[in-house]
Amino acid sequence: PGTRETDDNNATGSSDQSAGYGYVAGGYQTTRKIINRFQFAANASGTNIGDLAQGAGHAGGGASLTHSYTMGGAYQQNWIQKYAFGSSTTGFDIADLSAGTHSWGSCGISSLTNSYNCGGDIGLGGGNSTDIINKVSHSNDVNGIDIANLATAANYLGQTGAHI
Repeated sequence: PGTRETDDNNATGSSDQSAGYGYVAGGYQTTRKIINRFQFAANASGTNIGDLAQGAGHAGGGASLTHSYTMGGAYQQNWIQKYAFGSSTTGFDIADLSAGTHSWGSCGISSLTNSYNCGGDIGLGGGNSTDIINKVSHSNDVNGIDIANLATAANYLGQTGAHI
């Protein structure tokens, strides 16, 4: 683990394209709750703007046009957390991934209407890869739905995929 305030190693990231900001939340350990924001067009350091409801390490990240999502995480976390883009924010634990799913090292990918938490490790980091794809709605704060499977089970995929 790093020694920086946020310990950004294995944090989730998301983009608020319309306002020109990037967000980094959580970190290596499950105790990391800090949400950092930085401006794309400025050569300036990020700012701590709030905290997640739960610490999140190795979680999948997603984003809608107005919110960022943190899904799963290290040590068998199955939380879905959401926070609004803005200058000051607090994360909320809004739901859980589908039953039996608690992934870390998963990959988060987003469309305009949903985020997807793909793959990950369902054990305690011992190489128990999963192929589950969970769909998380942007319009309703409900539990994730197991909608499909990756062609091959995989973990430690990188926390953030493509965002809108």
